[in-house]
Amino acid sequence: MRTDQHQQEIAFVDRSSFPRLPAAVGAARDWVTSAFARAGGTEEQAFTCALLVGELATNAVQHASGERFEVTVWSSGAVDVKDGSFTKPEPRSSGEEDENGRGLQLVVGLSRRVELIPLSDGKIVRFWL
Repeated sequence: MRTDQHQQEIAFVDRSSFPRLPAAVGAARDWVTSAFARAGGTEEQAFTCALLVGELATNAVQHASGERFEVTVWSSGAVDVKDGSFTKPEPRSSGEEDENGRGLQLVVGLSRRVELIPLSDGKIVRFWL
């Protein structure tokens, strides 16, 4: 049985949708910084959250389909990035001079937990700070 306390711990804070365009990555970072602070996160956590959302938003822009991606902040410290791709993101190894390939490693390394949630219209990558 779920208690009121449990429901408060996983309460929805805010959600926003962004066009799947490179310029939207910065907008998503700015938006999530504010939303995560409203959820009770520290300034340092909000900065980390923005970094991780930027990485996942970049993946959505570069690799997903559809016109938009969506970011959701939960009061539990969880953050979702939803996109239209059904492909499971996989960490890849990259060389010192490679400009790409480290985003998912950052997400895994800087968050407490990462979860992939398959959907009928794509997927959600959820991380907790």
